[in-house]
Amino acid sequence: MYANPYAGNAGIYQPDPNAMTVRQQPSQPAQPQGNTGEQTVFPCVPVMSRAEAERAEFNCFGPGLIMTNLGQGMIYLKRFNPQKGEVEILDFAFVPPPPPTAPIPAAYNPRDDIAAMRENMAALQASVAALCGEIEESKKAGQKKIGGKAAEA
Repeated sequence: MYANPYAGNAGIYQPDPNAMTVRQQPSQPAQPQGNTGEQTVFPCVPVMSRAEAERAEFNCFGPGLIMTNLGQGMIYLKRFNPQKGEVEILDFAFVPPPPPTAPIPAAYNPRDDIAAMRENMAALQASVAALCGEIEESKKAGQKKIGGKAAEA
């Protein structure tokens, strides 16, 4: 059933010549090196300052190097810009969200305030008219009285 590869020379291996033939598959067209569905992995390194981030070494042909400075709330991205032909460092800072704004009050209707002021004015006019009437009556009553020392006794 199977042939003995050691048949001719005892102890020396001789491979089967038919087993060594390599089957060539038809060549496939080369695919572009663009987006192959793989995610880019950015190496991440902690640093203490921007100066340390500037001195850090990285692979120019890689995606870049992310450096975190959490003590100062900064993140640096060091990368090679092939369009300019230089290494650039991008700074990202934590900016807290703005405080919530005060709720917008309901639409102001000045007519309600004007009506309340009219009521107050009417009440004041009525009280002033009553006081003026009392003053006039007291003046008239004072004129009828007889003045002098004899009238008081």
